[in-house]
Amino acid sequence: MKQNLIVVRNLVIVFFVAAIVGMTLNIIAAALPTGRIHYHVIDSTRIFADEGKAPRAVTDNNASLGDNNTDAWMLLIADYNGKGIVHDRVYDGVSHLDRNYSGIKSLFHRAFDGSSYFYNGPENSGLVGYDNIFHTVEDDPDTIWLYPRYWHGWMLPLKLLLMLFTYSDIRMLLLITHMFLLFAIILAFKKRGRVLAGVTFVAAIISMYPTAYMQSMDYSVCTLIMEIALLLLLNFNRWLDGKRGAYLVFFMIIGIATSYFDFLTFPTITLTFPLVIWMLNKLDSESEHNIRQLIIEFVLCGILWAVGYFGMWAAKWLVVTIFTDPDMISNVLSQITLRTSDVANKEQITFGDVMEGNFEKFNELFIQILGAVVLLMSVIIGKFKKPSKEQVVCTVLLCIVALVPVVWLSVLANHAYIHSHFTYRNLSGMFFAILIAIQVIKGHTTQEGRKGRINGVTKNTVSK
Repeated sequence: MKQNLIVVRNLVIVFFVAAIVGMTLNIIAAALPTGRIHYHVIDSTRIFADEGKAPRAVTDNNASLGDNNTDAWMLLIADYNGKGIVHDRVYDGVSHLDRNYSGIKSLFHRAFDGSSYFYNGPENSGLVGYDNIFHTVEDDPDTIWLYPRYWHGWMLPLKLLLMLFTYSDIRMLLLITHMFLLFAIILAFKKRGRVLAGVTFVAAIISMYPTAYMQSMDYSVCTLIMEIALLLLLNFNRWLDGKRGAYLVFFMIIGIATSYFDFLTFPTITLTFPLVIWMLNKLDSESEHNIRQLIIEFVLCGILWAVGYFGMWAAKWLVVTIFTDPDMISNVLSQITLRTSDVANKEQITFGDVMEGNFEKFNELFIQILGAVVLLMSVIIGKFKKPSKEQVVCTVLLCIVALVPVVWLSVLANHAYIHSHFTYRNLSGMFFAILIAIQVIKGHTTQEGRKGRINGVTKNTVSK
């Protein structure tokens, strides 16, 4: 009981420390000068002019669409310096009276409101980022556009990068970082004796069209968090297994990081992929596990990811309500109502419409052949043996993991239907979980874990 209370205490401390650190990092980002940043933002306009609003990376399928609008919007927010008070403000498209911020209020406004300069023009297409990036050379914006419901935790790293690099350079750095992390993950799978699981992971990544997300700042957020989480889980599994409550803290931190950095793109990949690796860690452990405790820890990992994710969002809304906008909560509630509604583009939508719009992004022959090959490998490789109770339970839990993206898309129906060109990536976690579930029930286990159990090496055995 005492140990459980210590774990709860640690979770509470981690959450509040994360919220305070997040606020501090945003304030530091707001205080940074924007001179060099402004120069590099202006330089980025040539790339957006060449590529357009949503360039396709590979095929005619919308699955490979880039998101130049949000990337441009991120650059505009990074470029905002709070100077030159303008006639009025715009809050998600709704004009408000200007509050004439100054001093510390101005700093909080820049830190928490997600502000950017907005220019009215007859050529505007309704895409805030893309439309306004071409006006950054102008000195007289018409309004200020606010986007406060997200943390915009990427502001500090992006501003620091923009002090040194152009937008084109940052894209290249993202590509190199993704490639390095994926290579390290593949090596970790090999080291663990999980080659088939590594092949399955690569297939899941390919289904997300990496040529599109690797060079997008917006799409890179969740994928980087997922990749880093997997690398840690694969390499520090023994340490995590040996520390009581370590996995619970880990999953809450993943949820917090996703909420802090992401724009509501495809956040469930930061839960589903790590949960699958958590399951493999348990199966490969030299310790034997009490089934009941295994199920409880699985549920708690999912719940604590949600606590970190939604709790961090709620913390942001509270911060904005206190420091800049007392109407923040009501505005957020209206957005939640919109994003979870069954109406999109003024038309009624069904669960089937949402699923069809997202699943059709995988309607590419190469992706289907790849999936079929990995499925066949999962079924054929290795001799089928009667599964243990632990394998059966883990297989069922993996099937539950596979349902997470479907539930997410169905709840956020409006958002998933309108933005299916990127929300479909949530489903890659479903494919990964299903294929690993087949491998688990077939009895694919690392030599290390199998040897440890046969020899009775159970130093970290969980009592039954």
